[in-house]
Amino acid sequence: MFLKKGKTSTNDKFDLPSQALAPPAPQMKAFEEDLLKLTSNISFTKVNDPFLSKIGDDMKEIQKSNSVYVFADKSTKVYATTVDNYNKLLHENVTKTCKMAEENVTDNINEELQSISNTLGISNRIDITAQRNAYLTLKDHKENFQSNAKFRVVELGKVSKIVLDEIDSSIREKSKINH
Repeated sequence: MFLKKGKTSTNDKFDLPSQALAPPAPQMKAFEEDLLKLTSNISFTKVNDPFLSKIGDDMKEIQKSNSVYVFADKSTKVYATTVDNYNKLLHENVTKTCKMAEENVTDNINEELQSISNTLGISNRIDITAQRNAYLTLKDHKENFQSNAKFRVVELGKVSKIVLDEIDSSIREKSKINH
């Protein structure tokens, strides 16, 4: 809604003053002109930075690649593998310690999550558990990791993190070790 100069109105929902513009102040005219002059003299030059060019080339290669990129466990390295190989590795590593569950298990877990979050006093900050996919990180710090690759399956929920943080802080407090 546009208002004519001099007219005022109130917003019915929040009872706020109108959005109509205030009349221009003659004292501000010189300041506004100087501000416009500052922005009119801005010019941009193209910078040829080899590092930024390399990043751009890497991004293009990643976008057109059919590979899956796996992050290293304890370093900043990233390794590429095929989609089929990654899915096979993920399945092997997940089924090594987990088994398929029935459909109603998720509902039972959400009920238990609600109970635990009420006990911890964080129920107002936690929603029901969203189904998320686990992912792998490559343990490239192990010996012979190229010929005998080992992976870590990553999936840590909010409640688990809070419980682990409490355990960690109590251990630090009792042992007087700072890490």
